[in-house]
Amino acid sequence: MKKIFSLFVSLMMVLSMSAATKTIYCKMAQSWWKADGAAVGAYYWGTGSGPQWPGVRMTPVAGETDLWSIDIDTDKFQNIIFTRVNGSGAVSDWGAKTADLTVPTDDKNLYTITSTTPVWGNPGVTGTWSVYAPDAPKTYKDITITVVANATPKIHYWEGGDKVIGTEWETKPEMVATGEANTYSYTIKEVDEATGVKYLVVVGEVQSADQQTFENVTANFKDLLPQVVVMGVTGWTGDKMTVADDYLSTSLTLPLEATKDYAIKLTVNGEWFGSNAITITKDNNSALFDTNGDGNGKLTTDLAGDYVFTYTYATKTLVVTYPTPVVDDPVVELPAASVRAWAYDLALAVEGEQYTFSYKATTAAKASLIFTDAEGVELATKDLGLVEAGANTAVLAATELPAGKKVNWAIKLEAGAIAEFTELTDASKGIYNFYLPQGVAVDNNPESATFGTIYVAAATDGASDGGSDRADTQKRGIFIYDQELNELNPTSNVGIVPSNVTFGATSRQVMKRLVINPATNEVAFAHNADPMAVWAVPAENVGGEAKNLIEGLGFTNVNSICFTEDGTLYVLESNGYPAPGSLYKVANGVVDTIFAGYTRFGNGDNALVSDNRGGVWICQNRGQLDTYNQLTHVNAAGEIDFEVNTATPHGFESMNTARGTIAYNPAEDILAMSLGTGSNIGASLYKVTYDEATGVPALTLIGSTPSMGKNVDGLAFDYAGDLYGLSANKERLYKYAVPTENNVCVTPAAAKYAFAAPIEMVGVVKRAVQNGDAVIVLTHEADGTAHIYEVVDGVAVAELSQEGVIAVDPENKGSYLAISDIAVTEDGKLVANNYVRNQFAGTTPEAGYLVGTSYYYIWNDLHDAPSVWFTSQTTARSSHGDVGVTFALKGTSTNAELLVTAVHNNNRAVRLAKYNIIDGQYVEPNIPGGQQSSEYYEYFGTHTKEAYYQEAVQGKQFQLNVSPLGDNNWIMDGELVDPSEFVLPGVGENYAASATLTEDLGKKYNGATYVTVGEKVLMAAPYANPDGQLVGVEILNISNGLDNPVYVDMVYVEEAVAVEAAATAVQVVEGGLNITLVADNAIQTWFVELSEGPVFEVYEDEITNLVIDLDNLVLIGGPSSAFQVDVFLGLGEYNRNDDTYQLLPESSIAVMGSDATFIDGYAYEVDAFTPSAKAVVHCEWNGMLLEFHLTMTAEPMEATKVVVENATVEIEKYVIFGDVYDYALKMSGEWINPEDGLTYPVLVEVPVYYPEATEPSEIMSTVTVGGWEDDDPWLGFGEGTLTVTTETLSGGDKLITATGIVQNPMAGVAIDITISGTIIATSLEDATVTVKPVKMIQNGQLIIKKGDAQYNAQGATLK
Repeated sequence: MKKIFSLFVSLMMVLSMSAATKTIYCKMAQSWWKADGAAVGAYYWGTGSGPQWPGVRMTPVAGETDLWSIDIDTDKFQNIIFTRVNGSGAVSDWGAKTADLTVPTDDKNLYTITSTTPVWGNPGVTGTWSVYAPDAPKTYKDITITVVANATPKIHYWEGGDKVIGTEWETKPEMVATGEANTYSYTIKEVDEATGVKYLVVVGEVQSADQQTFENVTANFKDLLPQVVVMGVTGWTGDKMTVADDYLSTSLTLPLEATKDYAIKLTVNGEWFGSNAITITKDNNSALFDTNGDGNGKLTTDLAGDYVFTYTYATKTLVVTYPTPVVDDPVVELPAASVRAWAYDLALAVEGEQYTFSYKATTAAKASLIFTDAEGVELATKDLGLVEAGANTAVLAATELPAGKKVNWAIKLEAGAIAEFTELTDASKGIYNFYLPQGVAVDNNPESATFGTIYVAAATDGASDGGSDRADTQKRGIFIYDQELNELNPTSNVGIVPSNVTFGATSRQVMKRLVINPATNEVAFAHNADPMAVWAVPAENVGGEAKNLIEGLGFTNVNSICFTEDGTLYVLESNGYPAPGSLYKVANGVVDTIFAGYTRFGNGDNALVSDNRGGVWICQNRGQLDTYNQLTHVNAAGEIDFEVNTATPHGFESMNTARGTIAYNPAEDILAMSLGTGSNIGASLYKVTYDEATGVPALTLIGSTPSMGKNVDGLAFDYAGDLYGLSANKERLYKYAVPTENNVCVTPAAAKYAFAAPIEMVGVVKRAVQNGDAVIVLTHEADGTAHIYEVVDGVAVAELSQEGVIAVDPENKGSYLAISDIAVTEDGKLVANNYVRNQFAGTTPEAGYLVGTSYYYIWNDLHDAPSVWFTSQTTARSSHGDVGVTFALKGTSTNAELLVTAVHNNNRAVRLAKYNIIDGQYVEPNIPGGQQSSEYYEYFGTHTKEAYYQEAVQGKQFQLNVSPLGDNNWIMDGELVDPSEFVLPGVGENYAASATLTEDLGKKYNGATYVTVGEKVLMAAPYANPDGQLVGVEILNISNGLDNPVYVDMVYVEEAVAVEAAATAVQVVEGGLNITLVADNAIQTWFVELSEGPVFEVYEDEITNLVIDLDNLVLIGGPSSAFQVDVFLGLGEYNRNDDTYQLLPESSIAVMGSDATFIDGYAYEVDAFTPSAKAVVHCEWNGMLLEFHLTMTAEPMEATKVVVENATVEIEKYVIFGDVYDYALKMSGEWINPEDGLTYPVLVEVPVYYPEATEPSEIMSTVTVGGWEDDDPWLGFGEGTLTVTTETLSGGDKLITATGIVQNPMAGVAIDITISGTIIATSLEDATVTVKPVKMIQNGQLIIKKGDAQYNAQGATLK
């Protein structure tokens, strides 16, 4: 019985133990943990007594890899930590562990450690609990790896279970772009859930550490790279390095002591590298860490400072960059100064690559040239050293300037401190005296042409009062001084008065409180007399016409005025002491009352100044502190928040604010006001601080100027903070240097002097696109290398980054261009694509070709690297398609349509693929056996000879554009044909051009731009002359279609030039177009003013009886064949670039037999000998605006043969100078006309004759056949080239013969003349001068004047 009981107890104990014991597993596959044969330990605790730290070594599970187990009594132990321990011997801690874990109470029993990089100590590695059931059936799932990287990654994976076939290293697949910026993914199918899958990711030449996952992964490629830790330098817990953006290296900066030896090793994903064979010094600062050996390496420092450790993954090399010795800049002693240092008269002159910055300095100073971008961020500083007072220049080469952006610049001057108020005006010069000065102002706007100029108001003419001679004889008006305090008035001591201003009284009230409007750069003063006015006149021409800013606004008194920064006018009105005052704000002719009838105002002597915060300060004339305000602040809300009176004295007791003047320096928040005691009034300066919460000001006295007498009639600060004061009592202008410890001022150059230092463009232009104020230009070098430039104001200022763009694959014959074309979205994002041969899904690439992928890149920030917008492997339904030679885009970066060419590989016909970006996403269609188009992807056209666009017809250089003429309209251009428009049909259907441009653009260039201006659609296209040279850009109105263009304008390059390619970009601005032309890689820009005139109706017509009057440059002809057009067209200015003549305003035109009003036009291809010409003429006829394109020709005239022998020969002799003569020849005789039997006098006039010539001479001559009297027979006269020969006869006489054909197109006469005659040897000495006929145009008719007689073209005498 006892034995049975013992057996029962034992059985119960076993059953009890089985119920509380649980096998716990740990999966640790990370190489860094397993390094050096490390194992997994288990440290557990709870209500029972567990093992000592770091626990017990777990047991490897037979038949499994990296799996460890241990049995735990879960009744006693509820918590566990998995530890990294040694693989054999007594258990010891090897530095890594998990966090505190709770032993699961459900069926989960496997903890998988997932930290792929080392985590030493706290907080511990991470992992997940799951169920491990060795005998359970396997389960599988798809796992997606998503990686953020700067280029397309490839993935290599293995050990994913029995259904996963791992990749081969050489053929590892590319990951697929997800559509999100720089994001790629790859899905591994049917992974064993129990084993997970191991993988690594490769970008370029850099590969990640081995990874293992059981779940989907989203990671940055940086985080997958091996974690490199510098060990020993600061301790053996190590210092982690940070991966570089290009993934090639990882780095760390450590501050180290001087001349010290440090131990050093590295761990790479937990694996140790290095040995005592490594020594790093400043002279030998790199070492290879590819193995682990005995001992530690040594790093020897030299200087104390920051040491940069950089480890390169590919070479496993560590480079230590030592600190550079700090060399203190030599101390430059600032020049002593008696005036605040600042620069003015800033200017920039650019000549080629040389930039000359000029400025004037108020004093000798240390100077710097500061460059900033449009946002004010400093780009660079150039130390200019010590400069002298007066004019200075700094000459820099373009290479010394910050490139890539539009750059603003400023001059910084630094000089010695100013200890006390010092007068800078030299009274002995005698040019600072004024009889009754009433205001002073300084132009402190750096954008102004008069920046730094000083203006003084003298209210009345001078009178003898015992003052200075200058003041006694002065003429009132405005006086002007420069910063060197020179008087600039054209007549010294004579004030300048605006041309339309008449002063209504002799009183200081007529020029009160001179101020400058900073928004308009106008000088203004109050005319507190009849008529009540605030006169404002341009600062650069104070003698010009002024305008009254308060005209018609009802003011009855204007005692003082000021302007805020935005040009708002404030007016303080007082009806006279002691009446209360009112403050008004005037903007755009509207009066806003700030306060009215305020009883603390009332004295007419007061002044206003802006606080540069939207409020104003007011100073009022008070002889002592009383109930009236001496000083008042009105905030931006129109509330009075500061007053000085007996109730709130603010320390102004017993002070006299004589004449109540005030000034404010916003740069330093310094307020100056007239203040003193008795008759000793100067200017007191206060530092103003505003409460951050309430904005209420507080004043702290800085100091005071010397006395300016018993009153101060004007105060003003200049740009740097020196002070100007006026005193009618002393009849003087004063300038005082204001004390400062920090005599530094930065003066910005005016915006017009901003510049963009150019960079050189290389390659030949493919496309230019407008992007805001900039133009983006794509060029290609001969080998296809692409460059993308940013062009501002006609200057290339930056080359855009292509970092991350997939390079051309030399192993793939179908990888043509990395960047092929560009476009800009409506929200200003640049887009580019590659040119590649793609294959229809499932189609095997041809020999030498690889599977292609079209990449579309987007620059979310123009000055940053692009990202992959989307990719596609579609071909527009061709088996093999060359996709992307050009594309066009409409829409934004989130919703867009991209139309792309896809040329069939054999037939070279153009199909089109259309990609639709919807809500920022493009989804590739699943083509094999299923959907062939989708909402994201469409295709059009055929690959057969029926295709409209083919390389054999249009050429290989296609260019797509968006057409503004319709929502579904596009334009295709090609180097062999003019651009044509087409409308996309249904998906898969063929398409054809609906209209083709009918305007001849000369030699064919792509590169046209299409824009909408109001209701007009305009085209700007490169234009070539008949020789194929680029001459400029032609602007056409294509509102009625490409096949009905209307000429708008033409702009010309300086000289016609032969180029390989040209492209335009157009910006629509107010009043016209900014046009950029890129010819190869040269840039030219124009502004083209657009009139708002209506569109002309265009007609073509032909005139076949053209007459060209060469003497008067007139084209005459008509009526035409279609519209009975008659023309008389005077030829004006000739443009040799495109061989055109502008038509003169005196030209005339008739249509259908009735006169039309000639507007303008031009003629071209004018050939006087054919004769022929073409013309484009604008006119108004019967209320219609017509544009005629006229082709004009004429049949050659039949010449009448005239032969004269034994002609009388006369020589006319002309004195050129001294004894040098020139000769003319006149030959006369008679000819019997066989048609009528009449005898006609014949006269041949050769204006230049060479008696000594032995060879025939061809000379333009005049032939007249007929007499000048009314009864004489008349055939006509004509001009033309005659061949003149001189033959010497025996005895010395000369036989002269002239032959040739002359014409008179206006009279329809042509004469074939042969005339000869003899002169004796002495004829040259007996030569006489005769009167030559003169031809002229009067009232559109040719008139010939000979002596006092006048004849028409037919020879009839005009009475």
